[in-house]
Amino acid sequence: MRIFFLLVGLLGIFNKIQAQQPYTLGGYIQLYWDWRPDIADSCYEFTFINYKNADVPGSYCPAINIYYWNDCNYGKSWMNVSYPPFSYSNTPLHDTLFRVGPSQGIRDTFCGYPTVLSELNFAQVMEPLRSRVVYKGFVYLPERCKNWHFAIGRLGDIDLCQNSWSYKNYFVNNKTVPPFLPTPGYSHTLSNIDSLYYSHYYGNIRTWVVASEGFYGCWFNNADFPGNSSPRFLSAPIYSFQKQKAVEYNPGPYDPDHDSIMVTIADTLRGTHTLLASVITFPIYAFIKNDSAGNFYSDIFTENFLYAPLAGQTGPNPLRYNPANPFDTDSTFNLKAPTGQTTFTAKSVMEPILFYKAQEYRNGHLLGETFCANQFTILTDGRLPSYMRIDTASIQGSTAFNNQSTMIGCAGTTISFDAWVKLPGDPNGDLIVRTTADTTVPGNGACTMIGQHTDSVRLHFSWTPPSNAHGLYSVFVTAKDSNCNPPYHQYTQVYTWNFYIDSCTGIIGVNDITTDNSVVLYPNPATNIVTITSSKEFKSIKVFNLLSELVMEKNVKPSKEIALDVSELPSGIYLVNVDGVVRKMVVGD
Repeated sequence: MRIFFLLVGLLGIFNKIQAQQPYTLGGYIQLYWDWRPDIADSCYEFTFINYKNADVPGSYCPAINIYYWNDCNYGKSWMNVSYPPFSYSNTPLHDTLFRVGPSQGIRDTFCGYPTVLSELNFAQVMEPLRSRVVYKGFVYLPERCKNWHFAIGRLGDIDLCQNSWSYKNYFVNNKTVPPFLPTPGYSHTLSNIDSLYYSHYYGNIRTWVVASEGFYGCWFNNADFPGNSSPRFLSAPIYSFQKQKAVEYNPGPYDPDHDSIMVTIADTLRGTHTLLASVITFPIYAFIKNDSAGNFYSDIFTENFLYAPLAGQTGPNPLRYNPANPFDTDSTFNLKAPTGQTTFTAKSVMEPILFYKAQEYRNGHLLGETFCANQFTILTDGRLPSYMRIDTASIQGSTAFNNQSTMIGCAGTTISFDAWVKLPGDPNGDLIVRTTADTTVPGNGACTMIGQHTDSVRLHFSWTPPSNAHGLYSVFVTAKDSNCNPPYHQYTQVYTWNFYIDSCTGIIGVNDITTDNSVVLYPNPATNIVTITSSKEFKSIKVFNLLSELVMEKNVKPSKEIALDVSELPSGIYLVNVDGVVRKMVVGD
C-alpha cells in the first residue's frame, strides 16, 4: 500500500488568558490531496489547512515545504543520515506548498471582533478568534510504490521559511503548566490526552509537559490505486460545546471519487516531536535507526500519546479514555463509522481533542487514510443548543427510512423533503445554517433556506440521483448559534442526512421486508451456508447490512435455488434482495 504519512509539527505558544473558564488553546489541522491527471498521471495537488488562535502576532510564510520518501527506491539512502554531525547530501524529495490568502490568514468570527486582542472583550478571552491559513502545491511521484510517506515541516538549509508558526499547531495535553503558560494563566489543563507518550525512538514511556508537536496526517498506496483523490473533512472546526447538553456533530467526511469511507477515532494521538521540526542545530532523530533485521523502522520518529486517565483514576495503571469514549461523556459518545455522525453529552469542563481518522475503501480494498485533529472547550452554559427535525410527512419520492435513519431511494427518482433547525429558548436567536447539498451528493442536489439570522431556519431539499449513483451518500447541515451577546459563545451543531441509492430492482429498507413466502432462506440463522429457494427463477442476489450498505452481490444463471456462502460476513442481521423480494437473514448463532 502507498502510505502517505503527514507529520506536522505542533508546539505550544500561549496567550494571555483569564482563569474563569477554560480557554481553547488548541486548533484544527488536516492535509489531503487531489489527483491531477490534467497535469500529469503522477501529479497530486496537496492542500494543508491550519486553524490557530488569531491573536498571536506574526504572519504566515508565503510557502512551506512538503517532504516525501518511500520504501522502494526513493528515501532509503537518506534514512541512515549520521548524527552527529548532520549530513544532508541525500536530502529527501521535497516540493513547495504556497499560501493561499492573506499573510495574517482569514479570521473565523461572526461578531466583528476588533483585530487586536482586548482582554476587556470577554468573548475573545473565552473563545479566541481562529485564523485559517491554507497552503496548496503539486507533488510529482517519480515511481509507484505501496508505501509513500509525506511530512509537512522544515529541514535546515533547504527550509523556505524559519517561521514555524506557518505549519505548526498548538494542542495542549492535561499537564500543560507554567512556565509554558504566561501569566495570567491557569495551572492545569484538563484534556483527554496525557503528557505521557511512548517514544518509538527511545523505546520507552516519556513525558512531554507542553503538548504534542505533530500528528500523522495521511497515507496512501499509489502502486495499486494511482488515480485516487483522498477523503477530506468539510466541516469547520468546533470551538466549544455546552456541558450536560446533547450534541450532534460531524467532521464532514467526503471523498470526491465516492469511495466508501469508514470514520473512527484514532487509538492514539500520534505525535512527531522531532522529525523535520527544527533547524539544523536541533537533533533530528528520524531515519537513523533500523529494526533488528536491519530494515528501516517506519515508526522511529513517532510518539504515541496516551489517553488521559479517567477522573479519579491514579496509580501506575489507571483506567483511561479510549476511542469508544474519548473524553468524559459518561459513555454517551457514539460515532457512526459509515457517515461520521457523532453524538454525545459532555459531563465535565475540559478541553478534549477529537482525532478523526477516515479510511477509504474501493471494492473492499483499503486505499489509505486521512486525519483531522480538533481541540475544543466544554464549558458550563445554560444556553440550549439547536436541534434539527425532518418533516417526514413532506418526503417525496420512492424513499423510506431504515432503522439507521437513512433514506432509501432510487437512481433517477427525485427525493425531496422539508426540514427545520430551531434554537429553543431564545426568540432573538441568530442561526446561520449551511448545507453541503451541492457538494457531497452527485448531480443536482440543492437546498433552499428561509429564516437565516432568526431562531428558526426552514430548509427544503431536493435531489435526483443520477443513473450511476449507487451506495451511501451524506449531506451535512451546519447550524451555528451566532450569539453576539455576552458571553459570546458560538455553538455549532452539524447534522447528517443519509441516503442509500440503489438501482431499485428492490428498495432495501427494514420496512420493505416482503411478507409473502415466494422466497425462503434456510437455515436462518446461518453460520456458513444459507440456501435460497424461490417459487420462480431469479438471477440477482444482494445482501445489505442495517446501515443499508451493500455487503455482497451475486449475479447467477436463472435458477430457483442457490447455496450462498455467508461465512465471511460478521454476525448480525442482514436484508437479502432476491430479484426485488426482500427477506431478513440472521448470520451467527
